[in-house]
Amino acid sequence: MKKLFMKIFLPVFIYSFFVTHSMCMEKDNVPECKPFSNPHIIQKYSTILNVNLKDDKFIKPSVEALNEIVSKHVKNIPYQNFEIYFHHKENVIKECLSIENLEKKLLDDKRGGSCYETSELLFYMLGQLDYNVKRIPVFPLNNTTNQKPNIDSASQPKSTHNILSVELDNDLLLVDVGYGLNSIRYPLKFSLEETETKEILQNEKYQLSFNKEYYQLNMEIKSQWAPLYYFSNPINYITKEETENNFFNLLNTDRVIPIRDTYIKTSILTDEGRIGFYINPKADITNVSHAHKIIQDFTGITKRGYTTLDEFKKELYQTMNLSAVYKIN
Repeated sequence: MKKLFMKIFLPVFIYSFFVTHSMCMEKDNVPECKPFSNPHIIQKYSTILNVNLKDDKFIKPSVEALNEIVSKHVKNIPYQNFEIYFHHKENVIKECLSIENLEKKLLDDKRGGSCYETSELLFYMLGQLDYNVKRIPVFPLNNTTNQKPNIDSASQPKSTHNILSVELDNDLLLVDVGYGLNSIRYPLKFSLEETETKEILQNEKYQLSFNKEYYQLNMEIKSQWAPLYYFSNPINYITKEETENNFFNLLNTDRVIPIRDTYIKTSILTDEGRIGFYINPKADITNVSHAHKIIQDFTGITKRGYTTLDEFKKELYQTMNLSAVYKIN
């Protein structure tokens, strides 16, 4: 009987175990879960994006479909850092990035999310739609044209932002839906072999600078290349757990993190450009540098100031379609 078990039942058990678990095993540090396993969230996401993801053109991954998904995402799910600013000491990282929380916050309550939240939602949804999607940790840079990345691994701070990569038709496309006012409305295709420039719309031009140790993504602002962030060469992909650890570090590091320590920002992209709101609650909001609305379109960038906090809050909530549950005092 023992020999019969070893010859027949044990191999069947082992095969069944690995087939079952391979549906959500990690391959090359990237979780790969069974596509279309959560139809109700696909429907909710479709409603938010105002697009039918059950339509034939979305059934199979394609550049055209991906472009539409990303474009709709950045125009319908606002970026905001309210929780990071007001509640970062609570450290509810795993809850924040669980698909259950993202579903409730971003899809049910329509409250917008931080960079990690909106990026993680897109990661999950693209996985549901059978895209080969991976997470890339990046290192934000200040908008100064002369700043150079610190590649020294001993002193380099942990990543505080994620972007996504999608491999499609033998091409690699970079996706960033969570960089606030500078979120990218369409995936960017780069060869990763040389410095390249891509223009996706008038006044929306990007450059990926090639270096032996890193890549640096720049955005054209006022006819100059402004650095956004850099990431390692070769690319380092990370898991959900590593993403949670980076998010935890963002909330707890001793370094000054502007979106955590200094100001509140919220933004969304539109067909015509971008709209963002900025406020430093600890400063005099009648000073336009401390509280303002930014409108960026094909004609340029305009900045509007406010005379009262109530005026600022009213326009913020109305323009961004955010719940007034976020109390700015």
